[in-house]
Amino acid sequence: MGCGGSKEESNPNEIKSQMKETKVAEFDDFFKTASEFLEGLEDLRARFQDTREEMNELGRTDELVTPSLIEAVKVFLWSVSAHKDGNIKAAGLSFETDPPAFTVDCGHMDYKTYDFSAAFKELVGGLVGAPQKIADLTGQVKEITEKANSLKSGLKEKVDNSGLDPMGKMKATANAGVNFTTVFKGLAKAPEVLKQASEAVTDVKALLPKIKDLVLDADTVGKEAAGKGHKKMDEIFEHYQKAPKKTPEQVKAEHKGKKPKNKKKAKKHAAGEHKAGEHKAEGHKAEGQGHKAEGHKDEGHKAEGHKDEGHHAGEHKAEGHAHAEHA
Repeated sequence: MGCGGSKEESNPNEIKSQMKETKVAEFDDFFKTASEFLEGLEDLRARFQDTREEMNELGRTDELVTPSLIEAVKVFLWSVSAHKDGNIKAAGLSFETDPPAFTVDCGHMDYKTYDFSAAFKELVGGLVGAPQKIADLTGQVKEITEKANSLKSGLKEKVDNSGLDPMGKMKATANAGVNFTTVFKGLAKAPEVLKQASEAVTDVKALLPKIKDLVLDADTVGKEAAGKGHKKMDEIFEHYQKAPKKTPEQVKAEHKGKKPKNKKKAKKHAAGEHKAGEHKAEGHKAEGQGHKAEGHKDEGHKAEGHKDEGHHAGEHKAEGHAHAEHA
């Protein structure tokens, strides 16, 4: 929740979990349990559905005849290597398969490479507890469905015997109706969400052992790409992704009216990636000092009769933020 600004567009796939109070103990207890179930379901959905789609989108592998997460990872690793002039180790990349873990420093790379690293870390990080969570939620589906049907069928009788005043009974009935709608909508999505989460866990676990080979191969492509000035993920995809691609007409038709999943995150990163605080936090103090030096240079121009603000803003936009052009 917040004040001012435009409202963030809701995800049509999102599973809502917010419940309204009825002041009927039996209903409120159930709705609390149902809300926790739906929250867990949404966490799985967002982590293993949205995140994978975002990674394919960032790597433009949704433009391939057969979108594949491993192809998205290849483009990402090639881009990381190219940003480090063909030396991917310089990005501090490391990974473990047991327990699954992936780390890499993509500070000051193009925003798509940075956002991909964040999404990949989130995906891999969710593997540890995912199998048990999937099993727990799967076991709850039948129980919650049966309880919801039972309570809904007895709603009028239970509200009538609740001891609430007439206005309270009307509100309890209305709120319970809204809650039941939320519960049944979430339950309808549960089978597909749990299925996709299970498949994602299998896919990502299978991918982790292959990362070592992908990393070793990355510098071959990364060095060549860097030598030609190709570092951004879009450039890497265009010049080095050899998997069969859809036609431009197909891609245009599929993307028509489609909003990028990474739009908000990318915009936020592009706008704030050069703040001094972020440089310091990510270990890029030197670059932050570079900007400071440019600031002193601007002051010198001001003394010579140039407008400081115009020159300062122009210099940073033209020289300091080249890699944010595609944000």
